Amino acid sequence: MPLRVDPEMIAAMEARRSAPPAPQYPEDDVETVRAFANARYSAMARRLPQHPEVQVEEIDAAGVPARLYTPPGAPEGAGLVVYLHGGGMWRCSLDTHDPVVRRYAAESGTRFLSVDYRMSPEHPYPQSQEDGYTALSWAVEHADELGIDPRRLAIAGDSAGGGLAAGVALMARDRGEIQLALQVLIYPMLDDRTGFDTELAPYATWTYEDNAVGWRMLLGEAAGTDAVAAYAAPARAEYLIGLAPAYVEVGVLDIYRDEDIDYARRLASAGVPLELHVHDGVTHAFEMINPRAAVSERAWADRARVFATLAEPVARPEEPEEPEEQERPEESPAGAASVDQAESGEGGDASDAVDSEAVGADAEDSPEPGSDADDSPEPESEGEAESAETEREPEPAEPESADAEAEHEPEPDAEPERDAEAEHQPERDAEAEHELDAEHEAEHELDAEHEAKHEPDDDRESDAAAPESDAERESVAAEDEKPSATP
Repeated sequence: MPLRVDPEMIAAMEARRSAPPAPQYPEDDVETVRAFANARYSAMARRLPQHPEVQVEEIDAAGVPARLYTPPGAPEGAGLVVYLHGGGMWRCSLDTHDPVVRRYAAESGTRFLSVDYRMSPEHPYPQSQEDGYTALSWAVEHADELGIDPRRLAIAGDSAGGGLAAGVALMARDRGEIQLALQVLIYPMLDDRTGFDTELAPYATWTYEDNAVGWRMLLGEAAGTDAVAAYAAPARAEYLIGLAPAYVEVGVLDIYRDEDIDYARRLASAGVPLELHVHDGVTHAFEMINPRAAVSERAWADRARVFATLAEPVARPEEPEEPEEQERPEESPAGAASVDQAESGEGGDASDAVDSEAVGADAEDSPEPGSDADDSPEPESEGEAESAETEREPEPAEPESADAEAEHEPEPDAEPERDAEAEHQPERDAEAEHELDAEHEAEHELDAEHEAKHEPDDDRESDAAAPESDAERESVAAEDEKPSATP
């Protein structure tokens, strides 16, 4: 089944095929081929919006040349994207990708640091990867100077730069020095073992031959062998758990389609947050071949949206404050706190609770069962008994709430028995008062019954004397059973 080409891309792809062919790579003249390729890419980039409003500053990132792009109004404390340009591992530069990075910065509102890493074949693996990591580390160390939040760093790149970005993300995870917030991989170059698809070959703008040259530039004779490290070819990485959230994008007609989709699938299987875009009908670098096509505009917008997640500052999480040691209140006279609570009607709230020493003092002043305080002479009459009982009862202390009791645990040298007595004293006082009321009520009932049965005259009292015989006792009993005439 023939592959579909986006109608808006057909004319641009035909024009590219009719252009003068690139010179063949001669082993002894890398600069000639590099210059030709750079000029072609720059011509495409000039068709992009140039965004002169973005400020550009040359940076020395610990020995690695770089450019800092700051869009208008970029706030302090926002994130930063460290960007690695494409070019097959051996061509393109900061200049060729200047319009690209300007557009990303302008449309996302995010700062970018574009890295001029050392390229192959003059500087084979791992120089380009290490330069990318060095620039990332420098950004973290100079976060205050750059006005960025070091917790919100992204690594990004296109084509070969996307492969480098994936390798740097692996390095950051494994070295444990930098916590990346995001990795953006735009049709990345991930696998040195890329095969040959006869169905894709006629549409390829980045050809299988170009790809083979790029890997050979980076890896030399090791390309395609088991000696290749995962940092050089991230598709070889077996362990992807713990990597930064990823945005992956590729076209259906791109020779990197299968390796990019497979890498994205493995990221998702490893639990890495993922956004994958597979654009139908387009080939490698499609948004540069025709930047005005609808599919290209969608791709630019998606990338800007993802980069914009780093544009605004995010409040740093407040570190939990260590609990301050609670100051002990000044000691008051014994029982004062309890009396104040009882008089005000308040009680139980932990903020008003007295401490354990005050509770202990109340317990000392409260009479205990069996103490000398219970040996006072009993009152002679009911009124005197009630008055004496009222005078003798102490004001019950309001019981503390569970929270207050937990907050004011007894000191190690406190006397447990005394605290227990103080805690249950109000209950004992209430029970004693209830028993006294019950005794008074019983006495009143007995008096009423006695008055109902017996008249207060001497004759009735003499008749109530115990009879001497059984007949007399029966007669007296019969008399008692008769209803009394006296009310």
